[in-house]
Amino acid sequence: MAKDTSWEKSSQWYNVHMKEDGGYNHRELVLPNLLPLLGLKEGDSLLDLGCGQGFLARAIEANIDYLGLDSSKSLIEYAKRKEQHSNRHYKVHDVTYPIDRDQKFSHATFVLSLQNISKADLALKAASKVLKEEGQLIIVINHPCFRIPKHSSWGFLDNFKGQYRRLDRYLSPFRSTLQTHPSKGTKSPTTLSFHRPLSYYIKSLKDAGLYVEDILEISSNKSSYGKAAKAENFARKEFPLFMMISARKKKSL
Repeated sequence: MAKDTSWEKSSQWYNVHMKEDGGYNHRELVLPNLLPLLGLKEGDSLLDLGCGQGFLARAIEANIDYLGLDSSKSLIEYAKRKEQHSNRHYKVHDVTYPIDRDQKFSHATFVLSLQNISKADLALKAASKVLKEEGQLIIVINHPCFRIPKHSSWGFLDNFKGQYRRLDRYLSPFRSTLQTHPSKGTKSPTTLSFHRPLSYYIKSLKDAGLYVEDILEISSNKSSYGKAAKAENFARKEFPLFMMISARKKKSL
């Protein structure tokens, strides 16, 4: 049985953080890149795996059939309360298990959720099985090469002449326990994050019958001020926050 990695214990914090239209990074960085890449049109259908409180459903056109799955009961209940369209549905479901669906989807997404799932390879296979042939699956993850939980950090060259990204490990998969409220110490709810190298995702997609068609690397759009601003702004653009992988389901022979 897959390890429970739901955000149930952190659901209240997550709802506050995400608000109606997502947190800052979701609004300003993820959605502006994700929606054009999806290219949803009337008649399409979207499976949102690890949907949280449904921010993506509220960002797409009303004529798109939508199913959101998440293992957190509280987040699903919140999504249902906010939903205004009859063609939008939500269900509590562990996405590493098969999805009961007769009609296949044209599109599927893991938006900053796959990195919190212990058996990501099983989740990709479950998603692939309910995709149409040539259906599109998009994964959005923290950049696996530069954002490694507890093992990557920033540093400065002398007199702020440059900022560098330090990596202490990369190739070996591992899991980290992260606090949602670090200031609360041991009283803070925690979530699990799973680091995997880029090769893991490419191989897992291939094993699930999907082929990669595009990769986007998304940098922060924030700006710094002060004596370190030049170095920070340059480094911020050079080391992206997120990676977006678009894959297609292979046609049957």
